[in-house]
Amino acid sequence: MIDSPQADDVFVRAGRVVVTFGSTIRYSGVGDENFWSDDSNVESASKFIEAGYKDGSNFIGVAPLSNNLLVIKANKICYRLVEEYPRWSVGQVATNIECKGRRSYCAVGDDVFVLGADEAHMIQNTYYGNVKPEDIATFVKSEIHRLPKNAQVRYVAPLNQVWCIGRDGFVLVYDALLKSWYRRQFNAEILDVFTAGDEIYLVKHDRISRLDKGTFKDNDEYLSWDFVAQRLVSHHDFLLKRLKVAVTPLYTEYYSGEVSCGRVTLPLPIPDTALKIFGNKSPIYRNRTRICRHGRRNATILPQLPNEEIFRSEQQLPDNRHKIFSPSTFVVESRNIFRSKYLDVAGHGHGGGFILHSIVMDIAEV
Repeated sequence: MIDSPQADDVFVRAGRVVVTFGSTIRYSGVGDENFWSDDSNVESASKFIEAGYKDGSNFIGVAPLSNNLLVIKANKICYRLVEEYPRWSVGQVATNIECKGRRSYCAVGDDVFVLGADEAHMIQNTYYGNVKPEDIATFVKSEIHRLPKNAQVRYVAPLNQVWCIGRDGFVLVYDALLKSWYRRQFNAEILDVFTAGDEIYLVKHDRISRLDKGTFKDNDEYLSWDFVAQRLVSHHDFLLKRLKVAVTPLYTEYYSGEVSCGRVTLPLPIPDTALKIFGNKSPIYRNRTRICRHGRRNATILPQLPNEEIFRSEQQLPDNRHKIFSPSTFVVESRNIFRSKYLDVAGHGHGGGFILHSIVMDIAEV
């Protein structure tokens, strides 16, 4: 560009190129990215506006939204630029909003996700006045501490998730729909994530990988999984009389895993056709998965609901993604006598994919 100013952020808005630097937002001429001369008598000429210039702080970033711009500053104050020239105006939106760095925020629809050193905020576009949005990372502060300074934050629209990218394959995920946090651990370091249509791509040091929900492999190696539920605590002893787990295997690939409640452990059921011995890289040490078929037949298969009639169906089969047969649900259970003042429910495993329907416990206080 000719005579274009130095900029920290660049984007297009209302037919103009917009650059931000210091505490200034500058617009190019309408329809001309090379026109940066300001003329107060020409409405289509280059224009600029300052946000909070009297507070002595510079921008960390500017998030373009549908009808306005949200400005995040280093002094933890956020401003909003409403409408376009000549009717634009700047107002303070929130205070005490900490941001890790210029890559640590992203637009989520018309809201803005901001990642701080040990907190995270979702600034809603309906907020007006001097307000402080609620910290949505109260229970994951230890995981946020693992993220590097100026951590990359991306909104993955097909999943409705915000990815906070860490080191060595660690990604902290915020589900904007369920308002919950998850941790993903890939087998290689993730540099960035982007979407093309409904496809999701991961940028790594030596390749670009497509995120495929039909596999549990990354860089040709199986992924591991684990979860921890809320601890149950009693004034007296808990007596765990029965533990029952229901899962639906999704793929024919093998998987190994177990669910535990206290010291009671149940290996996840695997269909006869899904377990392969040759080429199976699952660890054997402390693996409770039954290899012999007799040990795996202890699972109960829940009866499936009758499917739609196929004989008289006129729906075409080519390019039809509707499944005629639904996968089976397997239930395993154990009857036991286990006493403890608290119960920890957790699970871990390696490879494969399944739906965890329920963990049911028969408990009495004694």
